[in-house]
Amino acid sequence: MATLHPTKSTTPVPERTEEDNQRLFQLYKGWTLTERDGQVRQWVYQFGYGIQHAQKGERRWVCCLCIKQKRPRPKSYAIKGLQNAEGHLYTDHNGIMDPTGKRQKPAKASEKAHQSIATILQLNPKEPKEQDLINTLIKRFDKTVFQQKLVNWIVNSNQSFSIVNDQYLRDIFNYLNPSVEITKANITDVTEVSRSDTWTDMLKKVQAVESQLSDDAQLKKHRPVGVVVDNATRWLSQFSMIERALVLRPFYNSFVQRASNEWEKVNLTRAGHIKKGSKLPFFLKEENRMTADDWHVLGTLYDILLDFQLVVRGLEGDGQGKHRRKVEENEIDPPLSGTSWDLIHAYEFLLESLESAKRAVANFPDSHHLAVNINLGWLKLNEYYEHLNDSPLIYGAAVLHPAYRWALFDDLWGDDDERQLWITKAKEMVQDLWEREYRDLEVDDPEIELPANKRLKTSRNKFTAWRTKKRGLTARGISVTESPIQSPAQSPRSSVGGLDLDEYEQWQRDIEDSDASVTDPYEYWHKRRLKYPRLSRMALDLLTVPPMSAECERLFSTTGRMVTKSRKRLDASTIGLCQTLRSWLRAGLIGSLDRILMDE
Repeated sequence: MATLHPTKSTTPVPERTEEDNQRLFQLYKGWTLTERDGQVRQWVYQFGYGIQHAQKGERRWVCCLCIKQKRPRPKSYAIKGLQNAEGHLYTDHNGIMDPTGKRQKPAKASEKAHQSIATILQLNPKEPKEQDLINTLIKRFDKTVFQQKLVNWIVNSNQSFSIVNDQYLRDIFNYLNPSVEITKANITDVTEVSRSDTWTDMLKKVQAVESQLSDDAQLKKHRPVGVVVDNATRWLSQFSMIERALVLRPFYNSFVQRASNEWEKVNLTRAGHIKKGSKLPFFLKEENRMTADDWHVLGTLYDILLDFQLVVRGLEGDGQGKHRRKVEENEIDPPLSGTSWDLIHAYEFLLESLESAKRAVANFPDSHHLAVNINLGWLKLNEYYEHLNDSPLIYGAAVLHPAYRWALFDDLWGDDDERQLWITKAKEMVQDLWEREYRDLEVDDPEIELPANKRLKTSRNKFTAWRTKKRGLTARGISVTESPIQSPAQSPRSSVGGLDLDEYEQWQRDIEDSDASVTDPYEYWHKRRLKYPRLSRMALDLLTVPPMSAECERLFSTTGRMVTKSRKRLDASTIGLCQTLRSWLRAGLIGSLDRILMDE
């Protein structure tokens, strides 16, 4: 009878080609073949490369078979932990083990007693009916679908990520369907809780050192900063997170390398094994490290979200300079005054931006996923855009801007048959508002001198530059001096060229050369309040409506800081008076409060 011997690996030793060598060192830039022969005599080096870092001297084993299979991240291990390399060859490459038979195959972890639907529900798979029931229960549970629905619930209801670790919740899942536990479908939160500021402090130290050693003048000016984390309550917080990540990109590789070295010093034994209970930080795991493609995608997402950031900051602006800084590219300083007539520009600008973004991601590795999300964003934005037909406010504000008028709509929508109907609808809505609310309005004493509205503040950035190109009127030799202001209209209608025209009709015909260059419609209508008393009232009513609720939300926060615990007895009218005076002072509408404090 033949004697049984341990099975030996029959996999031939792979031949190293020049293509393999080139791929290896493309992935490991700054590394060379190891210069120490003593280490390469072990059998695992027949199936791998021994490499060392040219400057730091760190040595690793890299799997040759992974290189040949062109895996994006071939397995590699420190030379002091080659038991892991043996385990990798045996597990991932068809049971490769020591050809001499001197080394035993890697031991497997002891398995727990097998559980199944049949054992838990005490069903007999040998009985045809019970066998069919078991198979039906198994088929109807999909691990991936369960996990997707669980994640959707967490995101949709703003649950804490750690709720998936709650044992009571897991007991409910297992009670409803034992397949959850059998298939290990429960997920766990991947949020790493920092128990010290070790990594934060190290990140700042790396920035300080790298910026001083850099030859880049801009990098030398860099001051150490920390990461920014997004949240569910702040608008575009993902943009701020990505923006900070791109700022930290020049220091990323150095930080990861230093963090990895520090972690290995503390958590590896002299033999190169990981100490019991040690856990590699989430950001140091190979699959979580940033690649060049990852940075490219982040840069594109930054460009997309930047356009939204510029629009939001422009529309929510109150014109008050709270933080004066040096003007950077794409920065709004001084802050813009949010204006309702800019909403149409905002929608058109963002829709055009998303169209460009869809073309930009066409060649990305995961282009389909990005394109789908961009399309969804476009559809949602267009859905809100169509709600402009719910009110004449935005149309009226744009039309009564002297530089836009109806020419703006012809410029934006004139080449689209469907949107031509939008223009017709908009004209009907504005005309109806004028006739119902303003055309027959009684005029106040025109001799009363009214103060001008506060001047609008403007800025230069990508959005405002685009907006400037889309002005309705085109300058035809702009006159610096405006035409003289005529006497006030004595009746709602005037006779021009034999036609009986009201103020709105007359103003549409009265286009001055200087109208195309008007940037402040408040001042424009203030000067023409005598010539068009009713139309100027309508214009200022519509133009002064804020496009967003940002100012109201700022007021809520300010009032909350005013009404502290010790001032709960303040009357609502007193609070309102204080906030009104504060707003007037900041806007420059009143110079001081002296007259209010004087006795009558």
